[in-house]
Amino acid sequence: MDYIQCVQDMYDRADMYFSGQSMDFQDLMGHRAELISDFAENYGLTVSKEYTDRLDSDVSYGKRVAEDRKYKDEIQKMVDRLKFKLTEDDEYQRTYTAILENTSDKTLSSLDISINLLDKDGVIVDTNNAGVTNVKPGQKARIEFCTSTKFKDTDITLGYYSVE
Repeated sequence: MDYIQCVQDMYDRADMYFSGQSMDFQDLMGHRAELISDFAENYGLTVSKEYTDRLDSDVSYGKRVAEDRKYKDEIQKMVDRLKFKLTEDDEYQRTYTAILENTSDKTLSSLDISINLLDKDGVIVDTNNAGVTNVKPGQKARIEFCTSTKFKDTDITLGYYSVE
């Protein structure tokens, strides 16, 4: 059923995608390839000889999408564990620091996060960006941001990342 729903969603969004209005079509194509890869590897999906190159291509793409999703999920967990603490305070600005640990099996070549600073009512009062580069598996890295804005809490969003 998941495959049929995926294809239906692709059909529904195709016009929007080709007119530049829908970005999730690419995600749906990746999901479809993941499903085809699963069918071929776990359920014996075969095709006639004339379509084997296409199936091999979909299986290969599906594996890449699955691996990318795995690393995105791992990196999101790393970001979710970040807890910023006040480490320096002068009369003009304060420095907040968190420690990121690379718990994946690949080097985190680049990671950028967005940090929304929230007041007591959960309203965004400022936004900072921070990041790290070249964090090897098992290695820890310090992430810092500075602000003069007073805030109660943070909301951290994963931005760009790449792994090697």
